[in-house]
Amino acid sequence: MEEVILLVVPIFGVMALGYLVGKLGILGQESTHGLNAFVYYVAMPIMLFRAMANTDIVALWDINFIAIVVVPQFLVHAVYLLVAMYVFGRGFKEAMLAALAASWGNTVYMGFPLAQTVLGEAAIAAVVIIAVVQTFIFLIGTLLLLDISDNRRGSTAMQAARRSFISFIKNPAMVAALLGMCFSANHWSLPPMLDSFTAMLAPAAAPCALFAIGLFLTTTRLNKGLGEISVITLVKLLVSPALVLVAALLLLRWGIEVDTLWVKAAILLAATPTGTLVFVIAQKYHAAEDCCSGAILLSSVVSVLTIAVLIGWL
Repeated sequence: MEEVILLVVPIFGVMALGYLVGKLGILGQESTHGLNAFVYYVAMPIMLFRAMANTDIVALWDINFIAIVVVPQFLVHAVYLLVAMYVFGRGFKEAMLAALAASWGNTVYMGFPLAQTVLGEAAIAAVVIIAVVQTFIFLIGTLLLLDISDNRRGSTAMQAARRSFISFIKNPAMVAALLGMCFSANHWSLPPMLDSFTAMLAPAAAPCALFAIGLFLTTTRLNKGLGEISVITLVKLLVSPALVLVAALLLLRWGIEVDTLWVKAAILLAATPTGTLVFVIAQKYHAAEDCCSGAILLSSVVSVLTIAVLIGWL
């Protein structure tokens, strides 16, 4: 129990401090945007680049591990899409966003700090692979379907796919991770000056990301739709990690072994609250904004308990 407390309190303590500072207005109204920009454009990309450049990524790509990540998330997304449409009466576009809220975790801002703190540096490579695969399949796929459904600009499937791919390559975290993979695949060592530079900035990513989550939560409110938001929170925090565990156990039963540390990383990331990117997308498409922001707030608050229990179990 003491070990769990020592892991959990600093993680959520940084988030709580960010929330308190935001509520007191100590850093000003622009602080959330400024810190988010620093994490998104500077600290997190540098951390990911450094982690992947120093990892033998060619040897780490494991189709069985990817299946453990993708299949449960696809099931959650597909099933909740139907629930949102036929139980909560949402149209396709709003239902897609609600399904994304139920399946898309806060990988960058919470997943990386959690994995790094709880499982160590060795887990970062697994988290990067999860982030890249999820982005390619679920984020780009969702944006593609939303663009086709929205059809505001007479989108063809090819045009929507092009815009979705451009959104991916403009994501600095993904670009940095892929660049780091190039270094790893070619067995290039970081030049001493670049190594020192990235070693100095990379540690800032985790605490700043957690602090930024706290700041963000001060701007979010539960306005309406608490019933659906509660269901999304339940699915995201409990059902998603449970399905990842089931997938791993099924593979083990079939005689297929996956690295235990990586399985723990996949379960931990599946248990993270709804990612803030979901609300950004909801704003872009002017749909399900209250639902997505409410899911981020409620799942983030409840995750303090659920992730603490999960860390104790891991």
